[in-house]
Amino acid sequence: MDEIAGFLKGVAPFDTLEDVGLEAVAAACQSESYPAGATIMVQAAEPSRFAWVVRRGAVELADEGR
Repeated sequence: MDEIAGFLKGVAPFDTLEDVGLEAVAAACQSESYPAGATIMVQAAEPSRFAWVVRRGAVELADEGR
């Protein structure tokens, strides 16, 4: 099992998948890194076509500065 599949195996809802399904999801994954304070998504922009899983660090959700 590759590194991404191994990580996802411990994250809901991926933890309920059989190995074959987990490997398929992992194969479709793309790893990205962002520096602290970077904007990842903008409110009112086009909806994301992807699911995001935070592997390390944290994400702050802000709505008009709150």
